[in-house]
Amino acid sequence: MVEQKLKDSPVALSVRLNKLDEGGIIPSYIVNIIQYKNTTLEKFYKNYCRPFDSPNEDDKLIDEGDYFANGITYKWILTKSKSLELKRSLIYYCYKDGNIYQISFSADLQGFLKYQEIFKKVVGTFKI
Repeated sequence: MVEQKLKDSPVALSVRLNKLDEGGIIPSYIVNIIQYKNTTLEKFYKNYCRPFDSPNEDDKLIDEGDYFANGITYKWILTKSKSLELKRSLIYYCYKDGNIYQISFSADLQGFLKYQEIFKKVVGTFKI
């Protein structure tokens, strides 16, 4: 696990959990806490997460939705990399007390299919 506090950055805390799979695939689990004052989850999502299909973005939006667990409302997106054909990312966002919490999982297609349900269960255990 790598944990870092980023000086002079809106990202208050970034945690990365990488585990080498038997086949050499490295799924990536990342938790970011981003200081983002005077917003709501809806506003943040609309302005930051929705412009995915622009030519400048590497990821293409596949699906999106809402999720509720442990008293927390999340917005989530599922993306596919345009440059790395098999890479998938599932990212959950929630907002509390001036912070956006971003919980993400990325892997190649094989690793993604293997671990996505476990990742969804883990997200459901977060308490803020």
